[in-house]
Amino acid sequence: MLLTFQMDQSLTIVHTEASTGWGGQEKRIFSEMLALRERGHHPSVITAQDAALAKHCANAQFPTYEVSFKRSDYLRSFRRISQRFKELHPDVVNTHSSRDGYLAAAAARWTNVPALIRSRHIDVDYPQRSISRIAYYHLADHVLTTSNRIRNRLSKQLSIPIERISNIPTGIDVQTFDPSSADRDKFRNELKLQPHTKLVGQVSVLRSWKGHRILIQAISQLKDLEDLYWVFVGEGPMRQLLEEDIRSYGLEDRITLAGHREDIPDVLAALDYVVLASTGHEGVPQVVLQAQAMERLVIATEVGGIPEVVEHGVTGLLTEPNHPQALADALRVAFQDPEHAREIGKRARKSVGSNYSLSKMVDTLESLYSRLLT
Repeated sequence: MLLTFQMDQSLTIVHTEASTGWGGQEKRIFSEMLALRERGHHPSVITAQDAALAKHCANAQFPTYEVSFKRSDYLRSFRRISQRFKELHPDVVNTHSSRDGYLAAAAARWTNVPALIRSRHIDVDYPQRSISRIAYYHLADHVLTTSNRIRNRLSKQLSIPIERISNIPTGIDVQTFDPSSADRDKFRNELKLQPHTKLVGQVSVLRSWKGHRILIQAISQLKDLEDLYWVFVGEGPMRQLLEEDIRSYGLEDRITLAGHREDIPDVLAALDYVVLASTGHEGVPQVVLQAQAMERLVIATEVGGIPEVVEHGVTGLLTEPNHPQALADALRVAFQDPEHAREIGKRARKSVGSNYSLSKMVDTLESLYSRLLT
């Protein structure tokens, strides 16, 4: 992994995360920690008890500290987090979710942590704006977002000066996500596909706003296209409902729910096209950039920060959200011109390498840390 810019000193950086899941937000934290450690910094994490992030960080030999984020345990956890900060003397604390955004941030203020950052990963409204402003303004020296859309909305709705918010999309390791080094056949062989079969997939957590149900309706309108197979990679609370939808549309022999996978580069290499049918809440989804780095044509909806990285007809295709017919039409167009799809994929990889690489993300983070600590 080639990392370029170097700070003059190593920093102690603590991430806090109250979520127990393993989605894009938690993966972003983990990838940041790996990259920062490679630069010579000392990242650690405070998580909820039994969190997936805690397991990944512990396995990677990061200092990992688990506390309860239940309301009934707030006072005890505040004391434990405060004690942890006193022991570590962090230069930077970065909070990520609602509960740690208040509890851990208050502990960081109490123990005089020099730089306190709050990250915002998803694009949603702020119904209790006066309360949210406490977390993003009074309990943060700076805010990080993953898309300009989130940055602008947060500034407008919570009356936070735009200069106190930085947009730093998740960086992609273009050496890991490299079509020339991934194994295209591994995943396809598991699915028992014929060499001529085109494989189309969505890689995401199975949750409502990822749009799987819309995609199933679109697939049902493409039954006339032969030699196409579909796969949903990921796990989540929507699995049973999606299985019912697949049966109701008679698509059992056309769609596989493949569950959670760790070998995402090989999965993306096996796909001929990558879909993201999200209906809302997206920042800049990591899988979009990962698929682009793998030179895959991405067909995605115009929600959140997706249009910031997918230029229609240039680095991918965009379609209207919550519209099965529009999605089906976009997919049909993509399938009818495979040469154009390959050209778009090559342009997309160049775009990721120039604008969304892991090294560029860490350069920007280090620059921000230096500015805040100065």
